[in-house]
Amino acid sequence: FFGRVNYNMNQNKYLLTATLRADGSSKFQGEHRWGYFPSVSGAWQIGKENFMNNVDFVNSLKVRAGWGLTGNNGVGDYSSQNQFGIAIWNPYVFGAGEEYQPGAVQTTFAVPDLRWETTAQTNLGLDFSMLNSRLSGTVDYYDKKTEDLLLWADMALSTGFGAVAQNVGSVSNKGFEVTLSGLVVDTKDFKWESSINISTNKNEILGLNDGQ
Repeated sequence: FFGRVNYNMNQNKYLLTATLRADGSSKFQGEHRWGYFPSVSGAWQIGKENFMNNVDFVNSLKVRAGWGLTGNNGVGDYSSQNQFGIAIWNPYVFGAGEEYQPGAVQTTFAVPDLRWETTAQTNLGLDFSMLNSRLSGTVDYYDKKTEDLLLWADMALSTGFGAVAQNVGSVSNKGFEVTLSGLVVDTKDFKWESSINISTNKNEILGLNDGQ
């Protein structure tokens, strides 16, 4: 399910958007089946304010901010349930002739509380255009944190499994993205436009399995 509300005021001078997603996945059980992911964002068109009327070299100026959650269900279809299979490497002796027969073996270790991996992200941005739109650009800062990572985590070998899919750990990503575009030369016979993009990202593993 998905719902969204948009609101603008004073000819798009002030903008607001709010959304809510509800995603269900049969990979998870019970109360963990549904994930709810809200988001909200807003923008202010500073360039449309009256106090900007005498700033001739600025054509447009807008600041943005947003926050939201997204989800990931990237595990096997039956990772939250025990599974068994018939295998020749787990035989048993049966019948008068004591013939070896294929036996049942557990192939998946159930993790009933397996749930959605969730990412929370905050964005701050600035859009501008100036000098009769000959120079324009955007500047963005993002801070993203993913929790309840769906990973194959180590298990005690006494369970019969070396690793199973679990919600473990968290990861952080943050950085800047800058884009600048300019009309360098604009004549009747020659036109030259250039753009440059610079981005940074700091990735940090905040935690993995217990004790890691």
